Amino acid sequence: MLVPARIFATEKLLHEMDAGVFDQVTNVASLPGLQKHAYCMPDGHWGYGFPIGGVAAFDLDTGVISPGGIGFDINCLVSGSKVLTGDGASMPIERMEYLSGGEVRYRSYLLRLQGKQVCSFDRERKSFMHKDALFFLKKRYIGPVVEVRTRLGFSVTMTPEHPLLTPSGMVPAERVRVGQQLAVHPFEGVPFDEPDDVELVSPDAFSLGQRAELEKRGLLPFTLRNQHVGIIARLFGYLLGDGIVYLSGDKGFICAYGKEEDLQEMQRDIAALDFSARIYSRERDHSIPTRYGTVRFHSTNHELHVSSRSLAMLFHALGYPQGDKTNTPYLVPEWLLAAPRWVKRLFLSGLFGAELSSPRTHTRTGFDCPTLSMNKNSILAPTARLFCEQLITLLREFGVVVHPLLERNDYHNRHGPTMRYKLQISSQEDNLLRLWSTIGYSYNCKRSILSQIACLYIREKRLLTAERSAAATRIRELRQSGFRLREVKALLASSPVNERFIARHFYEQSWERIPRGSPSFQKFAGDHLRDIEEHGCLFDTIESIRAMPYAGDVYDFTVPETHTFIADNVVVSNCGMRLITTNLTFDRVQPKLRDLVDTLFRTVPAGVGGEGFLKLNPGQFREIMSSGVQWCVENGYGWQEDVERIEEHGCIRGADPAKVSEKALSRGIRQLGTLGSGNHYLEVQLTTAAGIFDEKVARAFGITMPGQVVVMVHCGSRGFGHQVATDYLRVFADSMRRHGIKVKDQQLACAPFRAKEAQDYYAAMACAANMAFSNRQVIIHRVREAFGKVFQEDPEALGMHIVYDVAHNIAKVERHVVDGKKKDVLVHRKGSTRSFGPGHPELIPRYREVGQPVIIGGSMETGSYLLVGTEKAMEESFGSTAHGSGRTMSRTKAKQLVRGDKLQRSMEERGIYVRAASMSGLAEEAGLAYKDISEVVQACELAGISRKVVALKPVGNVKG
Repeated sequence: MLVPARIFATEKLLHEMDAGVFDQVTNVASLPGLQKHAYCMPDGHWGYGFPIGGVAAFDLDTGVISPGGIGFDINCLVSGSKVLTGDGASMPIERMEYLSGGEVRYRSYLLRLQGKQVCSFDRERKSFMHKDALFFLKKRYIGPVVEVRTRLGFSVTMTPEHPLLTPSGMVPAERVRVGQQLAVHPFEGVPFDEPDDVELVSPDAFSLGQRAELEKRGLLPFTLRNQHVGIIARLFGYLLGDGIVYLSGDKGFICAYGKEEDLQEMQRDIAALDFSARIYSRERDHSIPTRYGTVRFHSTNHELHVSSRSLAMLFHALGYPQGDKTNTPYLVPEWLLAAPRWVKRLFLSGLFGAELSSPRTHTRTGFDCPTLSMNKNSILAPTARLFCEQLITLLREFGVVVHPLLERNDYHNRHGPTMRYKLQISSQEDNLLRLWSTIGYSYNCKRSILSQIACLYIREKRLLTAERSAAATRIRELRQSGFRLREVKALLASSPVNERFIARHFYEQSWERIPRGSPSFQKFAGDHLRDIEEHGCLFDTIESIRAMPYAGDVYDFTVPETHTFIADNVVVSNCGMRLITTNLTFDRVQPKLRDLVDTLFRTVPAGVGGEGFLKLNPGQFREIMSSGVQWCVENGYGWQEDVERIEEHGCIRGADPAKVSEKALSRGIRQLGTLGSGNHYLEVQLTTAAGIFDEKVARAFGITMPGQVVVMVHCGSRGFGHQVATDYLRVFADSMRRHGIKVKDQQLACAPFRAKEAQDYYAAMACAANMAFSNRQVIIHRVREAFGKVFQEDPEALGMHIVYDVAHNIAKVERHVVDGKKKDVLVHRKGSTRSFGPGHPELIPRYREVGQPVIIGGSMETGSYLLVGTEKAMEESFGSTAHGSGRTMSRTKAKQLVRGDKLQRSMEERGIYVRAASMSGLAEEAGLAYKDISEVVQACELAGISRKVVALKPVGNVKG
């Protein structure tokens, strides 16, 4: 450690803390430029990099800024979860560790992955793509995990907070429900095997200039371990079917033909090889001779062209035929025959994208044999037949059965007679499932989507057949036991079979088939194509959710921009407090409490995916990022006095919307004025005579009597701030390497504060903080409207003034005393609250004499506290204190112990009326899941970093 670590806690709280807190606070203490101590507040628990409840102040010249010290979440998958790579191979997630750079650790860590991509789903583009995996995370974990299983047999197991993709967006695993739709990716691929590092192409095949060009792009030396071998194998297969590679003079050309969207995918792959490709479209009249006569038609043709002699020569050196393929003998190259299965799969999928027929049926539910045909001049018939036999041998390696090869004489072309070979794959459905889920199609979006829908359809048919087979077995067993037909019908009345089925299996041995009323493949595909059109992916229904204990390593990694990847066939990717007073007493509120809470619930959107009533355009949202609460006031969503009662007057200086990504903007623009979910809430509270600890300070804060009703809001910047942090992780990883920064835990990714990338992040983070201030401002505007509607009075007449708004996930430049001298430092507060003492120049005159209001939120059952900042906090903790009570158990564990509906009734019996977006979400926030708030506040007071003013008792709650 560069400085000591310090934890503020009572002995009881210290024993309740996660063991990881002690590791994390000592790791933070090793960061460069850290001043005095690394701190953890009494409500501390394990987080991402920094503990939640962590405080750290850094020198502006020698110190750093870290997203992990401001607010970021961890979600993990269990060991054995299969991840689909960008090359269509699958591997247990733990193996990703050994494909990464950096050092392996025995505690939680992140590793930068080198050259390994994953299959990722881009929700904006509504498509799957290959994306670099940026960071690898491994952590020892003891706690609950959630197994989510779908109707068609897909399942994934993860920590409760790990998000899953649903039609309404990403939802934590602990919050999905049986019957809910879950995004799935039926393609499985084949296991990844590390190939031999054998050179496939001699550098002597190229001139010095060509060799340099290929070496510069990482294509020489070319071995099966070359990072581009997957792209080359996939391109090789497609070009063999529907393309050409040729040399002309001193130039080389690669051309491919297909649909424009498919060629665009190929164009991206070629760009990954650091070559450029152009796509041309033109109208053409075609005249093709066949044995049945000349076929003429008009079409729009799309062609992809690459001009590169070195790349063309590389394909030729790898075995691509030179000349007209119909008149040129060629076989599957030896290097492909000897390659691991995942490389062979890429070659086959490329070839099938060009040449294998699309999934289709010859009856309502029965599939045709997928067919690949090729024509060859008769003189080359032996090599053509051998090529087809090689393909059949390759398919057998994947368990795919092929019918005997068909061949016949075909038409005469200008070179003479031709032979036609037809390779037909067995239409037995298990065989088709292996074909489409392990090999599939590359560079052919339409066939690829249809094949994945077909995989779901086959699974659906198998499920129906299995149900009927079980029913048939049961019928025969009942008959053998002496039951009569009418008795069997009565017993199986609620089963998935009708009386005719029962009678048929009672008297005869019949083979099983799916019910006549089952949808045809055409109808099934049509329904799922609508999902593709609307969402870009397919869905299956959740059949079961099971929480279970787990002790072992858990894993995750960050995928920039899209933040999704495929695990086990499933698509898995500034906060603060505000308190306002009223002049209402509980005697007046109690008769209308239900109406008030119901009105607040309707007025303020809550829950996962909630969208605000404000419809902003991007220009307006950028204004909010820049000016914060002032924009809200100027546009009628607040009073001018509100601005001075918010930390930093509701606007962190230095915000620059240009440093915020379009992805972050799109996540935040629809969420202004929304609570969100989890521990975010809007609560109606009251004071009690016993709960007023300092009347003078309470009066300064606007608390004037026992029984006074106040409103507390806890929420942040929703997904906007999280996205901002995620966007800068890649940047900071590069920055650390460039500046030679080494950290004990790579979750502490950071950058020197004076560096451009750190300044960019600070400007973007300020935008997120300003959005959080504005979000709470719009919520308070709506709260005032709700009170005015219920009590038929103007909110000003009701005395609805803000006490204070304080952030607890933020980094700010503040002036503090270090080594006896005042200096500016960058204070990170993650799950901790600013606690400035009396006389601080940043406090408004109203509070300067007594100190800053500090809002500490407890659980919805136990209440909250209003504290005041102290001079000792300025001396001991950079003006920081706790922010809440802090969890003691996971949300999943809480749901195992508590039922939301019972908790709701129990709370109402105790005088707390609750409205929640979901009953499971309510159970997650039960009081037993949190530390004793009074113990946390007492620890703060004993440490002298804040002092009790008023205890607040909950009477009504709106929970996200």
